Amino acid sequence: MILLGLSLVIPGLLISIIGIGSVSRQKQARAIQLDEQWQRQLELIAVGLEKSIDHSIEVVFAALAKEPLAPGRPLLIQQRLKNLLAAHPIVTYPFVITANREYLFPFTRPMISLPAQLEFSAFSTDDLKRQFQAGENLELEKRDWLAAIKTYLAAEKKTIARREQNVFFMAIGRCYFKWGKYQQALQYLREAVTGRGLSDDQDRYQQLQVRQLLALTYERMGIIDAAADCYLGIYEDILALQAASNSLLLDFYKNEAIDYLNRQKSRLTSLQERFSKALQQEHLEGVPAQEMSLRWQFFNIPELDSQGAVAGPQGIEFKRLQQIQEFYLVNDQKKLFYTRLQKELPLSIPDPQPRKELQTAVGFISKPGLCVAYVPLPIEKNIAKPMFFGFQIALAHIQQLLFPVLKKQHWPETSPDLVLITRAEAAAVSKENLPQVALAKLLPGYVLAVKAPYSGYLAARVRRESLVNYAMIASLLLTLFVAMALFFRSLRRDMELLELKNRFLDSAAHTLKTPLARMRMLAEQLQLNWLKSDAQRVAQSGRIIAEADRMNDLIGNLLDLSRIEAGQKTYRLQPASLPEIAWQAWNEALPLLEENGFTCRAEIAEEMPVFAFDTRALRMVIGNLIQNALTYSSGHKEIELKVYNHNREAILEVADCGLGIAPEYHQAIFNKFFRIEAGETSASQGSGLGLFLVKHVVAAHGGRIAVQSAPGQGARIIIRLPMAAEARHNNKKLKRS
Repeated sequence: MILLGLSLVIPGLLISIIGIGSVSRQKQARAIQLDEQWQRQLELIAVGLEKSIDHSIEVVFAALAKEPLAPGRPLLIQQRLKNLLAAHPIVTYPFVITANREYLFPFTRPMISLPAQLEFSAFSTDDLKRQFQAGENLELEKRDWLAAIKTYLAAEKKTIARREQNVFFMAIGRCYFKWGKYQQALQYLREAVTGRGLSDDQDRYQQLQVRQLLALTYERMGIIDAAADCYLGIYEDILALQAASNSLLLDFYKNEAIDYLNRQKSRLTSLQERFSKALQQEHLEGVPAQEMSLRWQFFNIPELDSQGAVAGPQGIEFKRLQQIQEFYLVNDQKKLFYTRLQKELPLSIPDPQPRKELQTAVGFISKPGLCVAYVPLPIEKNIAKPMFFGFQIALAHIQQLLFPVLKKQHWPETSPDLVLITRAEAAAVSKENLPQVALAKLLPGYVLAVKAPYSGYLAARVRRESLVNYAMIASLLLTLFVAMALFFRSLRRDMELLELKNRFLDSAAHTLKTPLARMRMLAEQLQLNWLKSDAQRVAQSGRIIAEADRMNDLIGNLLDLSRIEAGQKTYRLQPASLPEIAWQAWNEALPLLEENGFTCRAEIAEEMPVFAFDTRALRMVIGNLIQNALTYSSGHKEIELKVYNHNREAILEVADCGLGIAPEYHQAIFNKFFRIEAGETSASQGSGLGLFLVKHVVAAHGGRIAVQSAPGQGARIIIRLPMAAEARHNNKKLKRS
């Protein structure tokens, strides 16, 4: 047994020692392995990200090829590009540009042409007309704001109609606005804002121009509420006008108003209800502000006057919409993008031969802040200039959609995290020396980086994994020792059981020899005719039969044991009288008890309810309990049997005045082959099966068994059997099982 244990323990210890040494050596290797693993995953995600971006770009160009742009129709270009942006989130800041770097979109020339009557040339007298034109010359050509104002003021004193007066007030306010004197501009512009209810279209368009300039003035002065109220009034009036007529000029002013209101929306709680109502009227409520912005009306017109002179510090040149649109509210980032793109876009002039198909070759600009994809457009016969279509690749779409999908697919780690950040942010993250991959092709200036949750993360992780490995080795050792302990315990129990069986065989042999020897002796007495009277010979025959019954009971116990161990022991439950069975068992044991000098008492109830039980099994139970009392009563020989019912239970008690049982053995005596080997009990013979079989029978009948005993005070065995209908039902189910 010791050799067997050593053959298991020694290899386990050797494996554990080798494992501990290996874990210690693998710490550095594990750090390198994690670094290489993350690097491979980053490269895989980077490749997947570039493929996803390429695919999204190809889808945009394929959609454009199905419905090509018409270079001669700017409004259709605008609508087509707006649809592309709405359908493809990868698109932002689209453009159409010629090989000469002239934008077709955003528009580089006025998109809107005003009606002729908005020239404000129809004055009541020729003198007013000449003075107005002189003021315009000073304002627009010579950029002499003060002289222009004096000319307009002198002419305004000669006006007769209110409409003519408003025209001069607007011109004066415009000059003060360009001069940067916003308070004076505000005074004249307010005077010009009259006649809102006029039905003449000329008056309505005049008022829109005045109110637009008034809103710009409020904005320059920082009076946000007044500017917003003015723009909201413009928007509401345009909605009313557009119900009767649809005009590009109205679209221009409306879009400018919506752009400003969207940018100031969070600050204008008092105007929210009016703005929402206006959006509802046009079915725009809930549409993202980006979709309603003025990006589609952006006029990228050089800020030059009619002579080509750059605008001075006083302000930007303002001319009528036929020539130039001045303070169009645009996004500074967008304006910077288009301005930079116009200078840096590498345009190679394609084959001048006419083409009707969109080329598949895609060009890229990969610079920080300028990530552009573009392709040549089909050349038509009537279009001399080669053109290109392209767009800024939307970083937000990559970060919010493409990158999370690839991250979920290829980055199972929850810690550390994988982030898409700028190079500046990556420099701070790189202090942990974790892997990073630069996206040089399509997203220059951006890096895929492993971001540690805290400083020293990699070393802590390797240390934690090492501790886990150590714990696993310790668990292996503990499991090995526990298994060895259980093995030796099982082996010891098997040996004890084997010893008990051997002792049982010895005891059973002696027990069988005793009745066999008595039977032989009694039979020889009859054969030798030693008994003189017939009464003695009859009694002798009874003794022989009793000894044979004892021998039969012992053999029956052995057979019951084998059936129990094989799981084949069954009980036949039939209604019977327990007092009757108890009297039979008592009368069978009484001669032997009296022969051995016992004082015998039996208190068996005369009437008890009939219930179902196995009669043979209960006779065996009573017989075994009486045999135990006979075996372990050496001094004061007295035995008592009681049978009665109490609380719907049949109670059977067997008591003696023998050696008694110590409390620590009260449960063990019901175990198979168990015998108390101490004092006088060690000399007694027995199989160690009687009480084991008693407990099995009682349990099979759904009953309970208890012991009341102490050393030197005898023993009382109490059995309780249920008599209720449901108990009998349970017993029947147990029997069938």
